[in-house]
This record gives sequence, C-alpha cells and structure tokens, in this order.
Amino acid sequence: ELLVVIAIIGILASIVLVSLVNVRYKAKNAVIRQEVDELAKLMELEYADSGNYSKLQIDLIVPLQADCDEVGYDGQYASQVVALCEKIVSMAPELPSGYESYAQFLMANNEDMVNKFSIMATIWTTSATPNYYCSGSSGKFESTSFPFGDPEQAVGCYWEP
Repeated sequence: ELLVVIAIIGILASIVLVSLVNVRYKAKNAVIRQEVDELAKLMELEYADSGNYSKLQIDLIVPLQADCDEVGYDGQYASQVVALCEKIVSMAPELPSGYESYAQFLMANNEDMVNKFSIMATIWTTSATPNYYCSGSSGKFESTSFPFGDPEQAVGCYWEP
C-alpha cells in the first residue's frame, strides 16, 4: 500500500512540475511582450519627434552581431532603448542548436525603410523551433510556428514591418 501511495504522489508531482514549466514560460513571454510593446511606443515617439525611425532602427541582430549597448542607437530615447533591449535579451530563451544564426532580439529594417519599424524577440516555447513575438508599424504577430515559407503573414516582423 505504501508503494502505491508513493507512486501516486510521484505521478502527481510530475504533472505539477510540467505545469510549472508552462506557467514559467507564459510569465517570461508576458514580460518580453510588454518590453517589445514599450519599444514600439518609443519608436512612435521618435517618429513624432523626427519624422522617421532611423535613429532607433539599426539593422543588427542582438546579441549575435552586437550587444545592446554597442548597437549605436541615437537620439533622445537611445538610453531607454538600450535598457529595454538588455531586458529582452536577458529574458529571451537561448536559441536551440541549428538556429544560432537567428536573432534573440532584432530591431531592424532595410535602411531605405525609415518610415517603418520592426521589432522581433524570441519567446519561450516547448517546441524545438524558435518562436517570435513581433511588433511593427503594420501591427503585431505571435504564433506557435513562424511562417518562414510565407513571412508576409507575420505583420510587424522583419519581412513585413
């Protein structure tokens, strides 16, 4: 009887642990979404002040190509952007093997798109493929699978700012 009780407790404990992982991921993703949305607000403030996003819209993959404080953001909101970038990168999951060249955080466009912006951040998932939360001048996007085959569906992301 004691073994049956121990087995039942073990089963219940494993169910609780699996649930806690999902709750933790949801909490981290909520913070990442909030910080990306704050960045989007700063982008809009920059646009209202200067008429474009070029001071904050630099085509670099963080942290693959540069750390947040090395990107070269400029203007009135640069220090706030660096702080938000650092928080997002610290909260974002490590990219799985095979995806090292992808971005944990990307705030970029082609240089000729100074009147559009795109912010992408990796979010937590139980999938082996990285998922992103995007916010851009055309809207927001989040999905359990990124539409690499048809990226125009991903409004707010790099391909459809």
